[in-house]
Amino acid sequence: MEDSPQFGLGRVFASARDLLLSPTEFYRSMPTSGGIANPLVFLLVMGVLSGLIGSVIALLGAGPLAGLGTGLAAVIFLPIALLIGGFIGAFILFVIWKLMGSALD
Repeated sequence: MEDSPQFGLGRVFASARDLLLSPTEFYRSMPTSGGIANPLVFLLVMGVLSGLIGSVIALLGAGPLAGLGTGLAAVIFLPIALLIGGFIGAFILFVIWKLMGSALD
């Protein structure tokens, strides 16, 4: 996912497609430095999409009222949990990277 000023939903979906269809090339071409905004937008959009898909599945399987509550919770809490989990996971990987004696600073 490249940093560019024209970052939008089309770019998010193109990045998701590239990630699914050719993950090796996606990670090879990913920049190693840059801002945090583009990855956060990508993570939030994927979280909202996951929540929407989960809510549709809940509506189909649990009935209208229970499915609506579950779906609403999924759309609201899943992106928040992904953001928090993303930062925690990045911190853990950073600590492991430093403990392994990385020479890159």
